[in-house]
Amino acid sequence: MAGCTVPALSPKPLPHTRLQHCGQFPGGSRTDGNGFLGFPQAQFGTLSDYFDALYKRTGVEPGARPPGFPVLSGDFFSYADREDHYWTGYYTSRPFYKSLDRVLEAHLRGAEVLYSLAAAHARHAGLAGRYPLSDFTLLTEARRTLGLFQHHDAITGTAKEAVVVDYGVRLLRSLVNLKQVIIHAAHYLVLRDKETYHFDPEAPFLQVVSPSWVCMGTLQFMQVPPKSCWMRVPLLFLPPHPMSSVPSAAAGPHPEQAGWEKAEPMMVLPFRPTEFQDDTRLSHDALPERTIIQLDSSPRFVVLFNPLEQERFSVVSLLVNSPRVRVLSEEGQPLAVQISAHWSSATEVVPDVYQVSVPVCLPALGLGVLQLQLGLDGHRTLPSSVRLYLHGRQLSVSRHEVFPLRIIDSGTSDFALSNRYMQVWFSGLTGLLKSIRRVDEEQEQQVDMEFLVYGTRTSKDKSGAYLFLPDGEAKAWAGTAPLCPLCRGFNSSLLFPQPYVPKEPPVLRVTEGPFFSEVVAYYEHVHQVVRLYNLPGVEGLSLDMSSLVDIRDYVNKELALRIHTDIDSQGTFFTDLNGFQVQPRRYLKKLPLQANFYPMPVMAYIQDAQKRLTLHTAQALGVASLKDGE
Repeated sequence: MAGCTVPALSPKPLPHTRLQHCGQFPGGSRTDGNGFLGFPQAQFGTLSDYFDALYKRTGVEPGARPPGFPVLSGDFFSYADREDHYWTGYYTSRPFYKSLDRVLEAHLRGAEVLYSLAAAHARHAGLAGRYPLSDFTLLTEARRTLGLFQHHDAITGTAKEAVVVDYGVRLLRSLVNLKQVIIHAAHYLVLRDKETYHFDPEAPFLQVVSPSWVCMGTLQFMQVPPKSCWMRVPLLFLPPHPMSSVPSAAAGPHPEQAGWEKAEPMMVLPFRPTEFQDDTRLSHDALPERTIIQLDSSPRFVVLFNPLEQERFSVVSLLVNSPRVRVLSEEGQPLAVQISAHWSSATEVVPDVYQVSVPVCLPALGLGVLQLQLGLDGHRTLPSSVRLYLHGRQLSVSRHEVFPLRIIDSGTSDFALSNRYMQVWFSGLTGLLKSIRRVDEEQEQQVDMEFLVYGTRTSKDKSGAYLFLPDGEAKAWAGTAPLCPLCRGFNSSLLFPQPYVPKEPPVLRVTEGPFFSEVVAYYEHVHQVVRLYNLPGVEGLSLDMSSLVDIRDYVNKELALRIHTDIDSQGTFFTDLNGFQVQPRRYLKKLPLQANFYPMPVMAYIQDAQKRLTLHTAQALGVASLKDGE
């Protein structure tokens, strides 16, 4: 049971005599009123021993249900230690480290795949002596760190501060070590002539960094059944190195054969289904910072790696130092790109930093190569257009001659983004999602969002790292609380929900382009990005939402996201169990509010006979559905 400490068995004699009787029975005999019955037989056994004996006794096939035996299904959520003290608070305690755990897990997956491919090839080619097979030790250490963080006071976020720091340092150290494993494996695999491979730990050929947001998720609205998945994978970044050999993809022509100029290698990015963000972490508790590719007269190469077992088609987004950039494929063919400004705040543009986005298709467990060079292709370099909704606020706005910018001082009309699959409507006042309409349907689907604020109890017992203790009877909440992931601090707690009202209206920035469009809402405590990709497949059928939450000036308060829909969910919703299976949940009026919250490690959804709304998350959160369609 997560978040619970169980004492070890005491070596002292137990006061109760039942265990003593169990030890005496095998050595004695049993009798009844008629005489001797024989010696009993007893042994310790596993669950398999129990069910094997059960199947044998009842005469049914293994795995079948014996007649007359009841069946218990489900799990132990939600549970309480006393009265209404339900342990549902830790679902959202310290979400930053829950996210870091997921990032490490994704890097471990990518590192294991690349190391296995590189080590196997090196052994087969007789180059095992050159390849750093000792990297397996770093993989082992990372596995142990990830396993250690599954402790019931680690992944739950319930440990003391000093212990959390120790966990964070271990996670970051393992993350750095995994980057080294990825560097060495990618270096070996991208070389066409493996005989030129030389391992020099003092001068690494590649450098790798990885992506992360504090809160990120994907929202999908589609017909039942949905055929989609969402994952996070690591990101690799390789700066120039003074080696003369030019890397190539695992499959496809060598860059020289494709007519590319010789250049200094290169950058590597691991592939993720939605968006790429190459970044670095200065400390275990620091937000990631994206890295800028410095373009000059020499071409730069980017190597993409897809650690998934299926082909992926997605948008790769990179930061560069010039808007005049051309991107070429492995075959040397120019690719269409979307150029966008890079913003440091709601209205300020980072000077001399630009985002270049290009659609890329990679095979399963495959490598790909892109070439970046200075230059401008008017037909393929497509700038994004930007609209800013200031809502009457007097703010200075940065402008750039490359990107069309339209400022709307006081507009509140709703607006829409669209791609080949759907049209998505947003509130012109809040910038939050309102509805979705698929192009093959006439009716709009309500997907209305709002932020809520939760307070704290006034009594002695309050919500905390373990507990979720809202004030009042559950009936006072019936039908008012939503399907809502919570973002909470260590000592935060919940009360009757109230709409989140910032001191000033949010600044909205709407970016539109050929490959993606997005709406960014800057609130006082939340920075939310909702992005719509104009791509075929899952990416084009889903919305990518990122929320950066800062509630450090809130005392015993927290934010929640409510999603209203017109789905007739009939009091039932679904959450996953650590990504292995999906468990149905029902809202029970007889239980207090806190007992109707459940963990959401990976996903949750509500549905009816026609529609399903699925929410995928980048880290574990808490979720509830206390009213149909919410």
